[in-house]
Amino acid sequence: MAKVSKEAKQLYSDKISEYKRSLEETTKKINQMKLILQRDDSGASYKRMLIADETMSLVALYCIMNRLSVDLLGIKNEFFINEARKSCYESLILLEAVFSDLVNVPFSELKDNFEDISTYPVESKYHLLKKLGFSITMVKDAFGENSKWKMSFIDLEARHAVISNNSIDFKNIIKELDPRERELFALHINFIEMTIRALNDSANNYRLKYELTTLKMDDFKKAILLLATLKRLYSYIGKKKEAEEIQKKIDVWKAKLQSDMANQEKKSKEERRNP
Repeated sequence: MAKVSKEAKQLYSDKISEYKRSLEETTKKINQMKLILQRDDSGASYKRMLIADETMSLVALYCIMNRLSVDLLGIKNEFFINEARKSCYESLILLEAVFSDLVNVPFSELKDNFEDISTYPVESKYHLLKKLGFSITMVKDAFGENSKWKMSFIDLEARHAVISNNSIDFKNIIKELDPRERELFALHINFIEMTIRALNDSANNYRLKYELTTLKMDDFKKAILLLATLKRLYSYIGKKKEAEEIQKKIDVWKAKLQSDMANQEKKSKEERRNP
């Protein structure tokens, strides 16, 4: 590794100090917000969303600080990006508490969640979920392709996809999908398309994880469950053709899973007979 000049070190020190101050201020703000939530849980869902939003600001700050280290010192700062990863998890957990982490459940089991946040604007919700997806991608890119955390981001992205799906108020969204209301219509379409991409990508990634690394049936089952969630979404918004296509994909994947399970059982029996 090339020797870092004194000038580069000084520039890095000057630059990083600015972001460290912002980090301290944001962390202090988050801790105060958590304390308020602990003391009074009225409006808990709103408070959790605000805390999650601020926590994603930490992600951005840590990633910027790592970028400065890379650009000025030529060194990836593992501490910064690992703290950013932890902040992504914290934001996820907060939003799962608001929207639920249940996968492929009927909307009727989620509808009570929307009563608590009935006045929270759809636009704000969309941007919050979009920001979470961007934060996860930003941290994943900072770690790079060869990171030991590579596979864990499949789980992070899947959890984001599930939250996005669970945050859509399917009871009211159909009434609001009016092309004459251009801004609201475009907002809902963007929200739905973001969720469709997230669910589809996560299902494919779990399938890939199963095939290339783990060969764990649970990963394949998660992939199929995410496809089932996507099919349910298509059904809710009246996309019959798309729902049928996803069902065909589910049938193929289930057949593959059953075949693999049978082969694995056969192999296990042979190994027991011939230890």
